[in-house]
Amino acid sequence: MGAKSRRKGASGERELAELARAYGFAEAKRSLAQARDGAERDDINDALPGLWSEVKRYKVAPIQRAMRQATEAAAANGNARGAVAFTRSNGGPWLATTSATLFLALLATRERLAVENARLEAALRETLESAKRIERSA
Repeated sequence: MGAKSRRKGASGERELAELARAYGFAEAKRSLAQARDGAERDDINDALPGLWSEVKRYKVAPIQRAMRQATEAAAANGNARGAVAFTRSNGGPWLATTSATLFLALLATRERLAVENARLEAALRETLESAKRIERSA
């Protein structure tokens, strides 16, 4: 990987970490350990509970077209809830893509609710495990 590509990746990781901090994830920062020892690390220092963060920045990523269409259609139809683009490659799993701001707002809300009510956290774990079982059986 060239130096320009590494700088672009590092810049994207810093941008996302800054955005995550704005949503209350104070520990969010670019994970420097990966650069030092070559081991795979979460790109923003395991700051988003229960999630692995992989940050990619492209001039125009293919998924951007689907997301732009979802966003424009939501706005044109008066949908203020946010847009999600669901995509799947042939033979691959379904993926859900949304804006980082909507995702982080949803994740921050989840964290606040988990602190207030431990039962919600247990229910989420059960739902995620169920989704994994369904994905494995599909």
